[in-house]
Amino acid sequence: MKLTETLNQDIRKFEKTTGKTVSPKLRDLISELVVAGDQFEDLGAKDAREGCPQRTKEDFVTWGRRELKDLEGEDNPIVDLMHKCYIDGYNAAALEVLA
Repeated sequence: MKLTETLNQDIRKFEKTTGKTVSPKLRDLISELVVAGDQFEDLGAKDAREGCPQRTKEDFVTWGRRELKDLEGEDNPIVDLMHKCYIDGYNAAALEVLA
């Protein structure tokens, strides 16, 4: 499922649950992450439809090291989120191909 589809309701739920307000600056940052997540979901779906093997967690750690300047690259929540989005897209498209 596209993260952008539920962004506003997810933020409202967070604010209601925690009692904290998400600032406009943080909302913009979250929005950018959500758009990136949707792009990785699309990439996963494309890979599955084209019969490519799934990209590994190590592929995403390498990406994080390069793009996020994350020298350790492991246990990075952004890397984990993008990997999860990719896997979700891949798995959803793989099921479509099988159907």
